[in-house]
Amino acid sequence: MRFGCLSQFGLKKTEFNDTLLRRFKSKCGAATASGCIPWTGYKTTTGYGVLRVASKGSRKTTAHRIAWVIERGDLDPEMLVLHRCDNPSCVNVEHLFLGSPKENTDDMVSKRRHAWRDGQPWQKLTAQDAARIRDLRRSGLTQQKIADQFGVSRPLISLIEHGHIQYAQSAVSL
Repeated sequence: MRFGCLSQFGLKKTEFNDTLLRRFKSKCGAATASGCIPWTGYKTTTGYGVLRVASKGSRKTTAHRIAWVIERGDLDPEMLVLHRCDNPSCVNVEHLFLGSPKENTDDMVSKRRHAWRDGQPWQKLTAQDAARIRDLRRSGLTQQKIADQFGVSRPLISLIEHGHIQYAQSAVSL
């Protein structure tokens, strides 16, 4: 199972039986001060709750997707269930909303949870480097010469130049 990705199956309430519903409810903790309902069962290394669905060959899915289906209805395969609270173990449907992969990425970037924020070990460029790159392009230096100078690819220089990599007081990752 790949978390944060589209489900190849979607999720339908008809897949749920009474045992699954009891198991789900038994693994929901008490609401926190912020209103999050934490998942107390098994979690991935990134904090997402996981539960085995009783049907369909005992496949696993995330707890927040199950919470959505219980309260709001079936999920199409192309839809993701996103967290407003940014707490991956939260199963409070009031904190959840549906979105596309693009909306998921936009939400992640707007909340600065993206990979090109400052301090990531794989980063080669900072926000200051990106500003310098734009200055060098305006002065007439080619993308390839700039890429060679910074030790990155020419397409990355193009992405920075044309604003396709967003950053604000953060770094750019490769």
